[in-house]
Amino acid sequence: MAIPDHHTANFDTLMRAFSEGNVALLEVRERSTGKTRTALVAVDTERDGGVTFVPFAIMTDSPYDEYDPPVPGGGFAP
Repeated sequence: MAIPDHHTANFDTLMRAFSEGNVALLEVRERSTGKTRTALVAVDTERDGGVTFVPFAIMTDSPYDEYDPPVPGGGFAP
């Protein structure tokens, strides 16, 4: 499966935010469940001095237990 273009664009935006120091960890709430989670957010400073937080990624409690990494040659580790 190829990585979708919009994910690549979001990654590029996040990299710019990191290079400018405009990132934060922030508690957010899932609309569908009401559960609170920790998100990696970009901080967008408005011209009027306000800020907007743009969530890009949800932090996982145990990434090594939750996800299988890809292996060279394709596929995923068991």
